[in-house]
Amino acid sequence: MWTPSCTQLAAALSASYRTYETYDPSNHHYSSLESFLEKNGILLTMCMRFNGQIPWLECTGNGLDVSPFSFNGHDEVSSTNEKKKVQEKHRIASSWIQQNISGFRVVSPPVDTGPPVGHILQPNATTIQCLYPMDAATINRDDEGCGPLSSDIHDGSKGYDHAKWYGKLLLKGQIIEFKNSMFGNNRAWDSIPCSEFLGSTAANFSSAVLGEVNNDDRSWTYQRTSEYIIQSWSYIMGHNICNTSQPLPTPSFNDTDFLVYIGPTSWQPQHWEEMLDLMKDTLGEHPNVQTWNEITLHVSADMLNDAVQAVFYVKGGIDPRRDELARRIGISEARKLHKPLLYVNAINDRYNHSEADLFQCNASFLTNLRGDST
Repeated sequence: MWTPSCTQLAAALSASYRTYETYDPSNHHYSSLESFLEKNGILLTMCMRFNGQIPWLECTGNGLDVSPFSFNGHDEVSSTNEKKKVQEKHRIASSWIQQNISGFRVVSPPVDTGPPVGHILQPNATTIQCLYPMDAATINRDDEGCGPLSSDIHDGSKGYDHAKWYGKLLLKGQIIEFKNSMFGNNRAWDSIPCSEFLGSTAANFSSAVLGEVNNDDRSWTYQRTSEYIIQSWSYIMGHNICNTSQPLPTPSFNDTDFLVYIGPTSWQPQHWEEMLDLMKDTLGEHPNVQTWNEITLHVSADMLNDAVQAVFYVKGGIDPRRDELARRIGISEARKLHKPLLYVNAINDRYNHSEADLFQCNASFLTNLRGDST
């Protein structure tokens, strides 16, 4: 079977990045969404600590877990088990980019401080399970990443409404213990300003902005993670856990904010265009915010290696040491998988506006099993 050289693959993927047709499930020109994505845009997955990546991706960066759902003392224990279960099932949290719809959006601190390294995926070697118009913390969701957040107080399998009576007592006890550790046993709940209630803990998720969509009119509502947690804990306790004498911070939607979808439902593959419209609405209204769509995939064990077309890294960021770390991890990953090594230059944004190629081949790296270094 003919194997494209590294430079040929970089050119072909860059052409796919520039290409887009409207996806119509009733049009049998493409047999599936997976076959459609072979020619339209790029399906990829990035190196971050908690996003359920392909098991062999060795991430050494110090990423930030933007999920706000490990503060009730319940999901913190389950997250490790869930991550193990995800890897055994070869579930992959991926994202899709295209020049005129999303552009190439480089995630930067404080959202992620890990090296920008990833895999370019072969859509036809995967099975798409569900879609989200922004990051959806799928490792923390039921139904293999396609259901509600497992700790959602109403809908989640580990949420308050689905807990046994002793589980509900445990959750209440954990909130009381948190409050007493911060403010003492004798401090009245209503004397604590909500802006102070979470204390320094709030810094761990200050960049996350949580979004839900109204399916009737496609409007979005947003809130800070601190507001979400306070509302959830007040519901569990049956009373307000703090007072609103001082307003909570509101989303600024600048480049330090990161959007996370917390709604209970996902979008099915046949609703691809609806998902894209919602993503475009968000990017159009808040162009500076950090976000991407999230696509949950399954890959069978015998197709894991075929699912990766190439390894890539991003260079030209604000930290040359981070660039070098990304390059070294990319080399290690490509060598291990026997895959081409590509890179994207973040400084040059011509590929978001012209026919310039997004991907470039690292020609100094020997990746082809045929010994072709080009």
